[in-house]
Amino acid sequence: MTRRHVYLASYGRADMGSIPRGVGAPPPPGTHSPRGKLMCIKVRLLDDTIAVFHLGHKALGQTLMDEVCRHLNLLERDYFGLVFVDCTGLQCWLEMEKPILRQIANTRADAKFYLILKFYIPNPVDLEEEYTRYLFTLQIRRDLSSGELVCSEATSALLAAYIVQSDCGDFSEDDYPDARYLTHSKFVPSQNYDFQELVRNNHRRLIGMSPGESDLALLEVARRCEFYGIKLHPAKDVEGADASLAAFHGGIKVYHQQHCVSTFSWAKVRKLSFKRKKLLVKLHPDASQFYKETIEFFFETRNECKTFWKKCVEQHAFFRCATSDQPRKDTKLFSSGSSFRYRGRTHKELIDYVREHHKRREPFTRPLRSATVHQSNYCSSYVSGYVSDPGTARSLPALREPSGTLDARISRKNRSVRTVSVADRCATSDVEAGPSNYDMTRSSIAESDYARIQRRKIVVPGVNSTFATGSLSKSLPGDNNTLIRSVSSDEGEETFNAKSAAPSESSLHHTKMSSDSLARRPLPDIPKRRRDEVDDDLPLPPHIAPSLVTSESFDYAVTPDKTSHVIRDFLMNERTAERDLGILSSASSLLRGQSGCRPVDETLSLFSDLHSLTVQALNELENVVDPWRGLTTLPSLLLRTSHNSLPLYDKLIDQLPVLLSALDQCTVSQPSFASQIRKFHSSDECYLTINWLIVRAISRLTYWPIVVASVIESILSSGMDDEGALSAARICLDKVSSFVDRSLKTRLSLYSFVTLLQTEADLHLSATLTHPHRRLLRVGRVERGTRRGLVSRLFLLFNDCLLVASRFHPEDDSTSFRVNLTLPLKGMLFEDGDSYSITNRPSDSITLYHKENCVAFVSTSREEWLGGIGEAVKAAVKTRAELPPVHIIEEKPEEEKNGEEKAIRATKSPVENTSSNPRKMSAIEMCWHRNCAIRYDDWINMVTTFKSGYMLRKLRNSPGWQKLWIVLANFSLFFFKTHTESVPLASLPLLEYSVCIPTLQDDMAQEHVFKLVFSTHTYFFRAENHHNMMRWIESIRLCTLNRRPVDAITALALHL
Repeated sequence: MTRRHVYLASYGRADMGSIPRGVGAPPPPGTHSPRGKLMCIKVRLLDDTIAVFHLGHKALGQTLMDEVCRHLNLLERDYFGLVFVDCTGLQCWLEMEKPILRQIANTRADAKFYLILKFYIPNPVDLEEEYTRYLFTLQIRRDLSSGELVCSEATSALLAAYIVQSDCGDFSEDDYPDARYLTHSKFVPSQNYDFQELVRNNHRRLIGMSPGESDLALLEVARRCEFYGIKLHPAKDVEGADASLAAFHGGIKVYHQQHCVSTFSWAKVRKLSFKRKKLLVKLHPDASQFYKETIEFFFETRNECKTFWKKCVEQHAFFRCATSDQPRKDTKLFSSGSSFRYRGRTHKELIDYVREHHKRREPFTRPLRSATVHQSNYCSSYVSGYVSDPGTARSLPALREPSGTLDARISRKNRSVRTVSVADRCATSDVEAGPSNYDMTRSSIAESDYARIQRRKIVVPGVNSTFATGSLSKSLPGDNNTLIRSVSSDEGEETFNAKSAAPSESSLHHTKMSSDSLARRPLPDIPKRRRDEVDDDLPLPPHIAPSLVTSESFDYAVTPDKTSHVIRDFLMNERTAERDLGILSSASSLLRGQSGCRPVDETLSLFSDLHSLTVQALNELENVVDPWRGLTTLPSLLLRTSHNSLPLYDKLIDQLPVLLSALDQCTVSQPSFASQIRKFHSSDECYLTINWLIVRAISRLTYWPIVVASVIESILSSGMDDEGALSAARICLDKVSSFVDRSLKTRLSLYSFVTLLQTEADLHLSATLTHPHRRLLRVGRVERGTRRGLVSRLFLLFNDCLLVASRFHPEDDSTSFRVNLTLPLKGMLFEDGDSYSITNRPSDSITLYHKENCVAFVSTSREEWLGGIGEAVKAAVKTRAELPPVHIIEEKPEEEKNGEEKAIRATKSPVENTSSNPRKMSAIEMCWHRNCAIRYDDWINMVTTFKSGYMLRKLRNSPGWQKLWIVLANFSLFFFKTHTESVPLASLPLLEYSVCIPTLQDDMAQEHVFKLVFSTHTYFFRAENHHNMMRWIESIRLCTLNRRPVDAITALALHL
């Protein structure tokens, strides 16, 4: 007999008489369960106790909820609910008006119910009773320990300190000399001794706080966390990308990889419905729109979709409605759709009811606890709570909200085993007639020490774990609202309509970075599990599902290799910075005295001074590549360099607006100066225009804080006793971070100004676009509908107008664009579709209306264009500033039109044949040839992304590899023979390229290889080590602008 069968047999012989069976469990051998008798129902409460109730077979869900609340003497009962898990692993709420047996007909063999918090109120101060606040804190403990309440390490330690203060009382040095008294309490998934020290330090500051005050302070801190009351439900958007939805008191939130990307408040939702697996969110139109927007999401199963729809209905009715719908008799013979409605009290009704009955209540007596007793079950009952059985050991996995089964996506073998011990005691009682029919079974659970579990980390794409980041958000104020139910005639579609006033929303987000606490933040862990055939094994919380994060083993110690990687990356980037400053220094010597403007000459001379300092610092940095020597000498070198360079950068930041404006004016007004600029741009060493070189120079220090913080982390982790190096690194971090912060506003203005200057040059406009308040939001190639059919046009979306440009070839055979139409955003109307059938593709079209102009176009990124135009129009309507109009250059009659038609027919030529010098191709030209769009944020990412170094590029026609010095800039890779060469050999525009890991068909036996793929073009690159490869992939992915999902092999290899 296998172990499983022995386990089941012992359970049936030894425990069947002492532990009541759950609902739907098979009867023990030799017993019978006739119909009409009482059924035994087990309910796990918030304090990990098991309450056993005996009800009739026809009992409704409301009867069980009444018995549970009567047993708990709970007055504010509508905040809570009962859940169970069906056979697919989906967590379902127990409906009050349906029989219990009918709801659990498709559950597992032994159905259990769990009492959990259903409605997280935005302000816990509104709770009248201390006992209700106590139950709320139990739920917060579970969310924190299971990883559902994601917050920073400092916030987690503070919440844990309130828990310890409530359970153990005041801190005492004699009783708690170290943090070992917290060993057997599980607060967070990835708990270590350093975290316990933080909890102990916070516990020391809470002396004198009563348990009730601790609970209230805990709720006050928890409600400000971003994930307070957020239960993620995995779904997919219309593009097939993974998304997570969450219904809360303010509306519906959409998350991508634990980052909230959009929020639909209840006041904005007009109608919410579902049809099979598709959820439809229909929104009220804005003041600038005349169409009604509909957003679609897709779930894996219909049950998941309907479960989330039910949750949205309940959240909306509870928080937004003044009164709930009263049940009414249905006189229809046939009905379609769901009859589900929220029948409980609303938040307003519950507050009024509690205020009337609160004075006649008995005072709440808090259970006595001690720090010497293992209390892991109090901190993580969803993780370690279970019904105690003598002589056995098993675990109850973490509960999650109804987000659908993840069994198809998460294999059970990925869950690790956690051993728990069970107390050998069990208490039962007979069923007696009375107002409360229940039995109580208590268990004391001692969890094994967390140090025996292998430490693991979560790799979240786009999240830097070097700094501790906290996020606080204010709740949306809920106004009273009415809920109108409507059932569609379509089969399987249920809807509700929401009529409400305009929302009043406010959000507060804080990002903290402390130089004193630079230890790596332990991220939420995926707890290890073992499948148990007797107790239910529930799915993992969706926000820590492997589809969003990936775990891998790691060591907390910083090895010399890791330190060497950081120093070498910094060295490579400084070599490129020295090259850029050298080019600007030669430009300053060429242009100095040509403009006739003294401030311009003084500003240009600053680049020569910066270049001299950079060369001197780079020579010293070449000798600090050794990791252990670098930890002692690099901080002082960084401090000296920053101390000498920051005054020059401050002066340069202040004078750059004047310099860029003067350069632009001199280029237009002085032919001799313009010829010198053209001579400089045509030189072989100038791989970027002078404006973008200046922008890269002033953005050089933006990556210094990350490097200095890594050095500090390496010093602290390596155990080196060098206070001088640590102090120098911290002073350098403060100096550089202060400069980056105070220059942020000026740098963003300069980025926008340089973008406008480059756009003017590409469109052959003279001093027309540049304005302090104008900003380029989006530029891309689209297909515009005309009488001749679809023709390619360049759309440029600004914050005040939309320009439509076409491509033509001037006499010098270069690629240029000309503006044909200007559409102001004020007064513009747009719709999703093509009402007049101009493009013959209404499903992929967008139509713009402004006075007598009607423009219909088709784009591969239609949703992004629609959202960008909508936001720009709304912002333009609200602003009062009137920007000068854009003047269009007059067209020539026939010759230009014929040339334009030839240019339109030649738009699909490859990139290599579109310019005489591909190295000088602008971003707008790349956007045209790659048929994509660039946003303003993409320009910011491009300017602030620095990566350069040596890599091997595979030759096309031979198995050999070529070693090249590669620089990432201007959405392109520039290839040099060595880092000392000044002239690039070639360049590769990265727009629309995909970064992939080689497959078996590629026949790559080497390590650390990745490939770039676009259409039929494939390039293989080989990095020095895994760290360098990941840094290259991360940087290139920011510049490719390829928003298509990566393949499964690449996602697994890169932990995406």
